[in-house]
Amino acid sequence: MPLGASSTAGIIGSDDGMGYRSKLLALLKSDSSYDPNVTFVGPKKDVSGGYDAIGGSTILDMLNGGNFMPPLTKVLDTYQPDVILLHAGSNDMEPSGDDQDGQQTADRLTSLLDLIRTQLPNTYVIVTTTQPQNDPVIESRIETFNDLLVNSVVPSEAAQGMHIYAIDLHANVVVPDDYHDWKGDGIHLNDGGYTKFANLWNDKLQELLPELLTSR
Repeated sequence: MPLGASSTAGIIGSDDGMGYRSKLLALLKSDSSYDPNVTFVGPKKDVSGGYDAIGGSTILDMLNGGNFMPPLTKVLDTYQPDVILLHAGSNDMEPSGDDQDGQQTADRLTSLLDLIRTQLPNTYVIVTTTQPQNDPVIESRIETFNDLLVNSVVPSEAAQGMHIYAIDLHANVVVPDDYHDWKGDGIHLNDGGYTKFANLWNDKLQELLPELLTSR
């Protein structure tokens, strides 16, 4: 289940309006290692399947239900995803929004992951760092958040028994080449960036595939 905000919805910056999701699904469907019936689930629907993402959503929106997103506990109960692909945090750090610093945003992420671990202990979560932004205030917060995500949040959840793994989008996109409009928008990727994003998800899923298959 793809879970996030505008970069998960993919409406901005991708020709098909699905961002990484359509590209990742094509990779999964073309690889005989996966079940041919593999699909995305979630309350929002398009031709790539389901997902849980609305532009502008914060971690608290995802967790508690806000910005027209349903509460996460209801989504988990309804869809019971085997794997969650999580990309969240940048909207929490927007000065014009919730204005959270990197530590506060990491704390929010921990609360969201605690819920997943408690409600669906056998679900695997792959969480990504947040991509660079052209606003230096937000970028400084993002760098702190990403460091905490990789070196604190993920290891702590894993130590409590969660099946959780990280990928690093921040280190793998190129500024400005992989962006829809670096100077004007400064946030959203273009199709080249979304393709890199899809490949990062797929590489981690391939790495985890033997474990995923034996756990089902």
